[in-house]
Amino acid sequence: MRPPPLPSLLLAVAGATAGASLLGLVSLNTGAAVVAGPLALGLTGGVDEAAYQALSPPARLDVAERKARQALALSPYQNNARLRLAYIETVRHGHVTPAASALIDQSYDLLPVDADVAAWRIRFALEHWSEVSVRTRQAAHAEVEAFSRVGGSETDANDAEAICEAVTRPTMRFVAIKSEQQQAALALHRTRDLLVKQRTQLVNMIRGLLAEFGIEMARGLHHALDLAARVAQGAAPDVPELAARVITGLAGQIGDLQVRLTALEKELLTWHRTNELSQRLSTIPGVGLISATALAASVTDASRFRSGRQFAASLGLTPLQNSSGGKERMGRISRMGDRYLRRLLVVGMTSLVRRARTRPDSVDPRIAAMLARKPARVVTVAAANRTARVAWSIMARGGVYRAPQGVTA
Repeated sequence: MRPPPLPSLLLAVAGATAGASLLGLVSLNTGAAVVAGPLALGLTGGVDEAAYQALSPPARLDVAERKARQALALSPYQNNARLRLAYIETVRHGHVTPAASALIDQSYDLLPVDADVAAWRIRFALEHWSEVSVRTRQAAHAEVEAFSRVGGSETDANDAEAICEAVTRPTMRFVAIKSEQQQAALALHRTRDLLVKQRTQLVNMIRGLLAEFGIEMARGLHHALDLAARVAQGAAPDVPELAARVITGLAGQIGDLQVRLTALEKELLTWHRTNELSQRLSTIPGVGLISATALAASVTDASRFRSGRQFAASLGLTPLQNSSGGKERMGRISRMGDRYLRRLLVVGMTSLVRRARTRPDSVDPRIAAMLARKPARVVTVAAANRTARVAWSIMARGGVYRAPQGVTA
């Protein structure tokens, strides 16, 4: 019987060394015919291949067992031969026998071991979890942790070794190198984001200082500037002169930040006009200058993602799964990946949701339909997910946004 597939994470750990000689034996793991394993390992050295193929499957296992025992007799420290015997014993009886379990346990007494030996033992333990001994389960768990963090402790040397180990994995995905122009555009975005945060801090500082004197300030930048100007003119007698000068100074800093933000946004607009991809992305509803330039500067090669859903998942806009026993349970979004792009998409879709409430004819009717069934924030995140998929399609396949047939905004 072919074994059930292993989880992807453990397959990456245990199956990454699929080309190693020892894993050639594990025909049970790969789903190949049982009789193919011993010959692939060269366990039948000295036996004519045609004669070996003419043997019955039990006879082939006998030949493989005899060669493994000869190797173990020559050197009792050969873990490969010990694990071959455990595998042959398991195949012959259809389950993990006490003898096979003892051979597996004995292999943990011999250190160090090669990566292919550790990978084979992890796979064997996973596929016969209910049959192996407690010691084998604990040791397999420890070996998985060893693969995830080489050395077991957080040091520069261990981190470097873990990186070297990770880059050899066949399923490892690498980040494409950005061009100098993309890096320059992202520098504008990072600086703008920092200045916006500083502006928010100054506005909150003004709100907190005025609250100390019993003055409430409405939310919004223009409210803060208007109220600060009135305080500077003496229109708030409850605010002492010293506090008024402090608030005026804070308002002046906000004005300086506004000038710098305006200059940065002009630079982004210039870059946007010279970037064809950014212009095509700006045709998507809810994607403006900031979001379009950020996407064009951050994503170097959209074809590295197999689908729009994978791109949305890389931004943390897909739900977490907690599935077991054949039941799928979807949780909140993962919030992984590029936080800045995710925030821009959510903010852009928030504006569409607000417009759908006041002017439903100006947005996609599907948003209004979702608002009738779901809370606003759920609709916002769902629209951001769909926008990320549309953006991937434009970046990977070209073209501009086209509203679906039968849908008019």
